[in-house]
Amino acid sequence: MAQFRREELVAIIKKAHRWGRHVCGHAHGTEGIAWAIESGIDTIEHGQFLDDATAKLTADSGTVFVPTLANDFNRRRLDESGKLPKVQRNRAAELAAMGIVWSTAEERMAHSRKHGVIVAAGTDSGGNAIVLHGDNGAELVMLVECGYSPKEAVLAATSVVAKTIRVDSRGRARSARVRLPGPLPGAGPEARSWARCARSRRARSGRGRRRRPLPDHTGPRD
Repeated sequence: MAQFRREELVAIIKKAHRWGRHVCGHAHGTEGIAWAIESGIDTIEHGQFLDDATAKLTADSGTVFVPTLANDFNRRRLDESGKLPKVQRNRAAELAAMGIVWSTAEERMAHSRKHGVIVAAGTDSGGNAIVLHGDNGAELVMLVECGYSPKEAVLAATSVVAKTIRVDSRGRARSARVRLPGPLPGAGPEARSWARCARSRRARSGRGRRRRPLPDHTGPRD
């Protein structure tokens, strides 16, 4: 986000909002996060270097934080099994040589909890080689590992997300069961106690049914 000038960010976000569009910001560094929030962004994705001051700014502005924790989950799993892609290992070494150390998921989520940041579970599944479609249930496991209760994790992946993308008026599920694919290396006992290791719902969801499209905004808001 810091690659844009502030005037550009403001113009982009205002124009999108005028047409009723949600604006999310792919941001890792604190400067980019702060600029995006001050420009009126709706959500911050990743926030890899989120610190205490930036977390407070996020909370005070009401901006939703989407930490994409499945990246951390799968990176740890691959690293422990010796299967982390070489490009990822090389990148980590390059950053370390420059004195740049990525904060852990636990660290940035601790800042978020401290200041009451609104957290929504979401991933860039399919956008990289680490997180694949169907593995996004790891977001809930990681939230619990980072100190959130199972209930808070489920809400972050359901009602909070629905409100964030403005589809919360469509109704609510009466009951739900969280199913996560495969074993969960590195997941603590609390996470394992509620997250049942099973095939994801993708095996049985959406078959024979047409999904309702998201609302299409055809013009600017009044």
